[in-house]
Amino acid sequence: IADAVHGRTALHWLCMNHSVKQSDLIKILVATAKLARSSISMLTTESPFVTPLHLVVTRDDAHEDMVRPLVTFRKEAAAVRDQMGWLPLHLVYTKPGFKSDTAAAMLGLLSEAYPDGCIEPPPNTMIKNFCVLHTICSAKDVCIESLRAVVNYCPQAAGLHDEHMMVPLHFLCKNTSICVK
Repeated sequence: IADAVHGRTALHWLCMNHSVKQSDLIKILVATAKLARSSISMLTTESPFVTPLHLVVTRDDAHEDMVRPLVTFRKEAAAVRDQMGWLPLHLVYTKPGFKSDTAAAMLGLLSEAYPDGCIEPPPNTMIKNFCVLHTICSAKDVCIESLRAVVNYCPQAAGLHDEHMMVPLHFLCKNTSICVK
């Protein structure tokens, strides 16, 4: 049930509470997600128009173990857009200070839960047909594992060309900060 003041569920508040340690949040999310399996609370986008999954992927301490229970018990949460049109998948690589290895694991979970999200363009993209794989290949801290995480569940993203006929590989080859692990 959403509160009357902010329109947030208890799960929203939990995901926004940065005083809860990462390890504790993971334990609580696992228990809560099991209980909320049939609940709309994991999908609600009331004020501030984001799901708990959006909140988790944008945390400074975001980790795949936070994402896993939310997509395991409500897979469709990965397909919900926030008020700006962002999918949780889009947010992983756009938040400042992301860690590429953690991003790869989260991208894998989100891509598996909603493979079509990999080919849906993020909002406000200046270039048409620019998908999440284009974004990853353009990122300052691109990591091969992140590319694999997306392509494993959505191989067609690798061949998606933008309005300039550039596929993600063009952006990867132009990128000066590739890390190979």
